[in-house]
Amino acid sequence: MSDSASFFEPKADEDKKKPSFELYIKASTIDANVKGSCPICQQWFMLAYILAEKQCVSFRVYTVCSATPPAPFSARLQSTHPSQYPVVIGLGGEDSNNQSLENRVVETIDDVERFFEEVNPYFPDLKRNTTNNLNALRLFQDLSKKFNLFLVSPDNSGIKFTAYLKTIDEHLRKLETKFLCGSSLSYADCCLLPKLQHVRIAGAALKKYEIPEEFEGIWRYLKNAYAIPAFLETLPGDREVVSHYISKVKNVGGIKPPNLQKLEPPTISVPLIYQDDQQVQVPEEEEEQQVINNGREEDEVEVPEEEPSRENGDDEDAMPEPDEVNREVYEEQQVLENDETPKEICTNGDNLDE
Repeated sequence: MSDSASFFEPKADEDKKKPSFELYIKASTIDANVKGSCPICQQWFMLAYILAEKQCVSFRVYTVCSATPPAPFSARLQSTHPSQYPVVIGLGGEDSNNQSLENRVVETIDDVERFFEEVNPYFPDLKRNTTNNLNALRLFQDLSKKFNLFLVSPDNSGIKFTAYLKTIDEHLRKLETKFLCGSSLSYADCCLLPKLQHVRIAGAALKKYEIPEEFEGIWRYLKNAYAIPAFLETLPGDREVVSHYISKVKNVGGIKPPNLQKLEPPTISVPLIYQDDQQVQVPEEEEEQQVINNGREEDEVEVPEEEPSRENGDDEDAMPEPDEVNREVYEEQQVLENDETPKEICTNGDNLDE
């Protein structure tokens, strides 16, 4: 990661009640010193990054080889070998219930969801259980499953997969905003964008599949996202994405895995016909209102006296149970992501800042 992203790390002089934590994500299967390509880890990295931009939280991020986690890391967990990532360990501050986060260990799907709910009292679009986010999640809930089926199928044409992508493209084309739930990234965007990047990079490398240029909705959506630091700074390199799928397609006829020795940055270009498109601009007033200051008074920042209500009417103080459809999809995605063959020799727990 670039030095410019270090803004989110805890500072000695910051508000003692401000939530701070360590975020442990899967390391690359090629080089454990850099972030891997797990889309679920990137999803939570993006959400943490956005909350840090809004001055809600501060955090440090570390990479961990999931097959051989380092002993100091494992010693802090309830289980010595986590089956799911990311893992969160609290450093300090308080959640929205005024409970201390120090040494709090979060290592299950439900607990990670609940943790990010509790450190985010002000921004409902960054919470899963809102009407807009749930509707958007259902739109692409089968994307990872269908992409994996396409990769292991003998059919290289991708006709069925393209038909599925078209449904997503049509929805995105109808949007009057930059992203799924508005002019800024939402919870649903943090889920969809990493998966679309995987489709783009791994599809081209392993199946010579390109997202059709005429899919205007998808390409404009990606173009808008590539301009957002929370997505750009958390993107894995192309070789990490390809490596993520090689073990899954190694026995598929006709697929020749590319050479992964060359270090390549993430691909963030778009087709020429979309490069001159003007992006939808977010009014400055809207951006300013989305920044909080953890209870400290500043003349230029207005914090509403009451917390914004959830779009689905749920009580903010209670963590709603995940709906069964999305819980099943999330757990299925974890199975897909854990099916990997990491390098045996690697360095664990290294900070992403290089």
